[in-house]
Amino acid sequence: MQVTRVMQAVGTGIADILFPPFCVGCDASGAWVCPSCHGSVFSLQQDVPPVPGIDRVAACVPYGHPLVQRVIKAIKYDRATCLGPTLAEWMRITRDHRTEPWPWAGASSLTIVPLPSDATRKQARGLDHTMWIAEWVQRTLLPWAPIVPALERVREVPPQARLGSDVLRHANVDGVFGLVRPLDGPVVLVDDVMTTGSTLQEAARIMRASGARPVYGFVIASGRTV
Repeated sequence: MQVTRVMQAVGTGIADILFPPFCVGCDASGAWVCPSCHGSVFSLQQDVPPVPGIDRVAACVPYGHPLVQRVIKAIKYDRATCLGPTLAEWMRITRDHRTEPWPWAGASSLTIVPLPSDATRKQARGLDHTMWIAEWVQRTLLPWAPIVPALERVREVPPQARLGSDVLRHANVDGVFGLVRPLDGPVVLVDDVMTTGSTLQEAARIMRASGARPVYGFVIASGRTV
């Protein structure tokens, strides 16, 4: 494991020499997200309103911010794994400035469950981005919690981003997940973005049916406002 991490660090260092990083927000050189753009993101930070069927949902940044959209899309569609430290920094800043404890604070056990991506899209993108995000969540916030891919996609559906209304989004994900491994005890579902909350709700329904209690959610960005 240590050798792998050293090799990854060396590879990243060489890549930064050959292809110097520039801010995805303002094109400033030296970092993939510069301090100024970091500050603009957190000046717009917002709480996540309640989502039916989920005990509580935590988010780091608002998806309405253009920089956040660029970062998420670069990871999801362009395999921009160089932005992993940016996500980790967003998590740390959120952790250090929260006015309330994390939803799962005080839990003696917790399982991280990434929301599964569509197999066809995952293959086309070359990255299981939700599993990758879950690994950053574990590394940054929950090093004591195991990651368990307890869910799978059982049918292909159109991307949620293409659907306008909440009704269409809820119908689109109805029955989209199947259970791979039943879990009891508290779980935290991890995804990249939450807008209507439909996908998280459906995943939570399956997990609750398997015996998981309570069920929390964690997303990098939320498109919902209080």
